[in-house]
Amino acid sequence: MAKEILLYGYISDYSAQIAMQQMIDSDDKDFTLRVNTSGGDPESIGGLVAKIQEAGIKRMKVDDKAYSAGACVLLFADDVECLDTSNFMIHRAALSEYQEENEVYFTGAIRENLESVNANLDKAMKARIDVQALQTIMDEREYLKGAKVKDIFSMDSRIEITLNAKEAKKIKLVDRIISITPQKRAEIAQNLSAVWSQKAAFALTPVKKAEVPDPEIPIEEPKNDYMKAEEYKAKHPAEYEAIRKEAAAAEKERIDAIMVFIAVDPKVCLAAIESGKALTPKQINEMVLKQASKLALAGLEKESAEGVTTEEETEEEKAAKLQGATVIKKVASKGEYQNPKEAATFEKLIQANLKQYAN
Repeated sequence: MAKEILLYGYISDYSAQIAMQQMIDSDDKDFTLRVNTSGGDPESIGGLVAKIQEAGIKRMKVDDKAYSAGACVLLFADDVECLDTSNFMIHRAALSEYQEENEVYFTGAIRENLESVNANLDKAMKARIDVQALQTIMDEREYLKGAKVKDIFSMDSRIEITLNAKEAKKIKLVDRIISITPQKRAEIAQNLSAVWSQKAAFALTPVKKAEVPDPEIPIEEPKNDYMKAEEYKAKHPAEYEAIRKEAAAAEKERIDAIMVFIAVDPKVCLAAIESGKALTPKQINEMVLKQASKLALAGLEKESAEGVTTEEETEEEKAAKLQGATVIKKVASKGEYQNPKEAATFEKLIQANLKQYAN
């Protein structure tokens, strides 16, 4: 009987490594790959496909679903079977929309690598499936109106096609459909249990149920089962590197968010960076208010007369000018200025004077 390799769960460096290690450790080279996945990392699937081809795996079984990278794996098999309840999803190898739209993270080298992966997947799909049958299915889907098979693996689009078991067989992605039975369902459950057991072997700490201590029994100090960073790095280099990259990206995002306000209040920003924490909502609101105040002040300064310097007047000088303006206004009101135009101009000067010194 052919040895079965399980490709279950999210396809990452970790799960791909487990599957590849099973191929390496087995003396029996007659493999069957059993798939039950929602997809995964494009770089991980590239390495896994290379190992599948090297190991000569030709038979694959879809236990429940083969989405994204899981469906792409099937393109490299000679014989595929699935259950009548199996589902599939086909789309190009992609990172998250946030990553692909961010110039900092989506560099030219990363884009070039994704383009290469998708070019290979496009060739594999056209060699494996009935392209016209797939186009017919796409034309029947309202949400895929106008989409073409040739655009599925294009970097300029994000097209997703979902298929049931019959549709997957129609386009020749699978060769046989097996009716689900209690025995088949039990097999899937057993495989899932085996995968979780493998993952548990790599857990840093065992999960224990909380227990209420008996006051009559002395409490023993719990043993520290945590691995030191260097030990974990040595045993699981791929997982360690993935965690490191994720932490570095998160830290850069935190600092970038703080640096937006560095010109507003450098002291608060530097303190936040050193603390290892993000700005609080209260701090952000205060920064926004400060920034708005500075912009308003800058606008007033721009509107004011340029090149005019004045010395600060004493309170006595202000009072004298105010009194003088009042007296002049009274004179004007008694008709001393008979010319209406001249009187109106004078009145405006008076009002400006009063407005300037009233405060």
